[in-house]
Amino acid sequence: MKFLTLLGVMVALCLYVNGQTYKALKVGDKVPDISLTNLYNNPTSALKLSDLKGKYVILDFWEPYCSSCLEALVQLEHLQAKYSSQMQVITLVSNGTKEKILAKLQAIKPLSKFSLPIAFHNDFMYKLFPHEIVSHVIWIDPTGKIAAITGSKNITERNIIELLEKGKVNWQMKVDASTFDYNAPLLSATDDDNQLFQREAFYSVVTGHKKGIAATNIVTRDTLNGKLMISNFNETLLQLCNSTITGAGGATVNPKYLILETPDPSKFIYDSTIDFDTWYAQNSYCYSAVLPYETSKEDIRSFVRANLAQWLQITKGVSVTREKRMINSMVITKSTHAIKVNIAYKNISSNQFKTFINSTIGNLTWFFNHDAPGLPPAVDETGLSKSDRINVAIPLNVLNHFDQLQKSMAQQGLLIRIEPRLQDVLVVKQVIHQN
Repeated sequence: MKFLTLLGVMVALCLYVNGQTYKALKVGDKVPDISLTNLYNNPTSALKLSDLKGKYVILDFWEPYCSSCLEALVQLEHLQAKYSSQMQVITLVSNGTKEKILAKLQAIKPLSKFSLPIAFHNDFMYKLFPHEIVSHVIWIDPTGKIAAITGSKNITERNIIELLEKGKVNWQMKVDASTFDYNAPLLSATDDDNQLFQREAFYSVVTGHKKGIAATNIVTRDTLNGKLMISNFNETLLQLCNSTITGAGGATVNPKYLILETPDPSKFIYDSTIDFDTWYAQNSYCYSAVLPYETSKEDIRSFVRANLAQWLQITKGVSVTREKRMINSMVITKSTHAIKVNIAYKNISSNQFKTFINSTIGNLTWFFNHDAPGLPPAVDETGLSKSDRINVAIPLNVLNHFDQLQKSMAQQGLLIRIEPRLQDVLVVKQVIHQN
């Protein structure tokens, strides 16, 4: 117990520099010249921000349980290598031991040789930059001032170039609402005594984006008042469209199986001409419904489907259906010819190839459908069973060049072609209102 008390004092002292106690920092504030310690992948175990004077500094707070954080690390490593003369990325992590965190990185192929500096357990940095949701990214300009605070979606080359060229940016800033109660009724923000939830009131409500809270789904049961509340926070408009089919929230929609027959597709699919956080704030919503406690799961789904379908039709002018349609697809068949190229699969770099060693055609098809966004939906017509094994190595640089991908696959005994196939798709179409 004494050790914990002493540790708390030491952490507090880390924030007391040159006779001044520092509070949580915001955009425009000067970052104090405090040392980052417990550094890995750095020539020294400690580093001051003043050591990086003249460069932009990106502090990326992440955690090993966060999949989007891990994806951002891959992008950050690429951008650091490309713009190393103008910026420096430092990653910070606090959840877990150093050994477990490094083991997590090494188990992920794109991060197995991760080279960016990692600052382990720098508690004072979490006091300077408090947050509830990761990734939490601090962008510091060469003068030591905070230029932006964002999530990982802003880690793009376009944003890096904008920051380097302009020095100032007008992005949507990340805000974490640490006191938000996900289990409270969505309307209670204007009802301090929370009477709305306690009265004989059953209702549904849709609000706009709520800053500083996570995108999540909550089910709350109030046995005392006999109520059941479902809440979906900060879901995109497309996710709400999908809920009219599933009756549940949270699921993402694969754009390969999406048909938009609307005048403005950017309300449903991210428009890369603006930064993600701005788009997300404009096109995400919170939905909540309070129903009788005994409402069955199927009745809940039926209510959500009908309720959101009505809201979308009236307020957004769209209807949503699940249909079978003929759309261009990437058909995979097995070559009748011998494989022309013998690839040494064991020596292939994971940074340059996506490999399927002793794998199945199902795994390959899944990859094309979920991790290769530039390709149409893949259809397996090889006739191979789940027990049949394949060895395929796909160069990552051909995924956006169909003719090159086609050639590479053919060399390994698989043929691909684009042909119409009947697919199960989500259709969002404009509704013509009759006067």
